[in-house]
Amino acid sequence: VEIVRDAALAVEFAHSKGIIHRDLKPSNIMVARQGGRTYVMDFGLARPVRDQETVTLSETIVGTPSYMSPEQARGGSVDRRADVYSLGAVLYVALTGRPPFSGRSPAETLMRVISEDPVSPRRTNPRVHEDLETICLKALEKDRKRRFESARAFAEDLGRYLEGEPITAR
Repeated sequence: VEIVRDAALAVEFAHSKGIIHRDLKPSNIMVARQGGRTYVMDFGLARPVRDQETVTLSETIVGTPSYMSPEQARGGSVDRRADVYSLGAVLYVALTGRPPFSGRSPAETLMRVISEDPVSPRRTNPRVHEDLETICLKALEKDRKRRFESARAFAEDLGRYLEGEPITAR
């Protein structure tokens, strides 16, 4: 949870510079052996946001299917909340040991991302705290308007959870 929180803060920094990552996944989050600092890697698919709040994908779906937001999986416009969704998928893997969606092919996975709800993390791992599940599922909302507004808001709720304080996610 601490690693995902720290990754969310790093992503927030990228967002503050006008960059949307678009390919957040566990293999793109590294932790230094000394000091334990968290790094977000591989900005190869990242795109700057110019005058608008969103980046339109020109009829090309880019990213890793199991970690894509529904709008990204549809090939639509993405904004910083697409990265929040991907961070939620990374948290889901940390809690359950598997991504929220997978299929026999990338296309099948994308269809599940678009049309299905994730299985409750507590159903897969009963040791997951209810508040942590709530935070994770809010980040994985299909409707981006219902997700955390920013990676910072996501990180802050994870921080509240870690400190034993009431979370804001519902």
